[in-house]
Amino acid sequence: MKKLLNFIVVITTLLMLSACANNPPMQLPSNDTNAIETIVAGTLSAIPSAIPTSVPTIISTPELTATFTPEPATLRVVYSRAGEIYIWNEGGNLVKLSNTGIDIQPRISSDGKLVVFARNNELYAVNPDGSNLRVIVSKEYLNLYRPEGYKWIWAEHYDWMLNTHILYFTTITQKENDGFPSYQFDLHRIDVDTGDASIVLPAGQGGVPYFSPNKQTMAVIKPDSISLANVDGSEWRTALPFERVFTYSEWFFIPIVTPLPDASGFRVIIPAHDPLGNPGELSELWELPLKGQPVLLHTFLQNGFSLRALSPSGNSMAYSKKDASGNSSLCSYQHNVAQETCIPKVGEQVYADAWSLNDSKYNYQTIDKVLTGSDYVYETTRYIMSATESNGLAVKIDGYVWFEWVNPEQYLYIDEEWNLRLATLGDSSFLIHNGVKAPASKDGILPFDFSTR
Repeated sequence: MKKLLNFIVVITTLLMLSACANNPPMQLPSNDTNAIETIVAGTLSAIPSAIPTSVPTIISTPELTATFTPEPATLRVVYSRAGEIYIWNEGGNLVKLSNTGIDIQPRISSDGKLVVFARNNELYAVNPDGSNLRVIVSKEYLNLYRPEGYKWIWAEHYDWMLNTHILYFTTITQKENDGFPSYQFDLHRIDVDTGDASIVLPAGQGGVPYFSPNKQTMAVIKPDSISLANVDGSEWRTALPFERVFTYSEWFFIPIVTPLPDASGFRVIIPAHDPLGNPGELSELWELPLKGQPVLLHTFLQNGFSLRALSPSGNSMAYSKKDASGNSSLCSYQHNVAQETCIPKVGEQVYADAWSLNDSKYNYQTIDKVLTGSDYVYETTRYIMSATESNGLAVKIDGYVWFEWVNPEQYLYIDEEWNLRLATLGDSSFLIHNGVKAPASKDGILPFDFSTR
């Protein structure tokens, strides 16, 4: 199972500020269940549910469930296709988990034993064999936190704490069907095994959480600050305020935070505040220790921003930059040796995308303006680059619209024909299912998720 906001594919690579200005307007709620569109983060529709629900027991600090007994590794992939949730088991069968036509954004627990998805402003859980389908975050619970004068409220940015059955989420509200949704920047959690739910941080103090490997602390992200707290919300403090990044759109930029492997803190890249207005403004690499003040580790010039420029260890970065003549270079930086390496890409635009799980490689794309007849067309080519071999050659891969590393040698992707595939480096890809076309969050929520247990 991957961390939320951990990985975006097209959005991540194309989230250059010049592209943000061209983002299409978001879809608003519809009362036609055959035309339901996701809202803002592509997570939930705003259609009232006809399914009776009950309010989960509200407790102040629910206990974490026990860790899991290790089992043989099995890749399990959950995804939404045409509003129905499926799970694919490597070497096994394909199981349909729902059939309403309106279910989206599945998340699988890291042990592969629970799947959560969104339906009609509520969150549901189901076992991977399709049994025990139930509401876990009901409208009744959410309405306890709906501000006066607002019509809708739904869970957003929901994801699992690693190696637990504890799910965290924030909420978004909207006044009317045609209104603009607003983040409340609160934080809730629910023990999916027991149904016990609680609010962890009130509106204004919460946001998108990232957890330390020991599951004791978390970084909570908003568009203008990063806070640190214990996982129950205690000892909350603002660790790093920063200026909001201009996106020239209605979308908020919320940085992705990388927990340090030794659980001593977190690292994050804060992009330049206004790269279009001030092309010379530097981006910053920060370390946020659990105790003490934040430390500015490095400043660098990058072309726009990429949400996943920072590697899983927090040590390496991949990004693009332009020189005074407008020529692009693909760059990597290793903090432990303070070394930057850049490869010129003359005549092409280049965008770094995502790191493999052991920092050994990353994928990127180039965009080339080609004259065809009397018109110019833009050709996009995607590659994987080794970060461990000096002067390593880039390997060309299939085009994709969504991409996620499974391990250093395998990745899942949705190709340009909207087929969900599993690929192994140096080998052909395997078709899991066609037609996996679903809206997704600009903050990294993919229409598929996986576990490797």
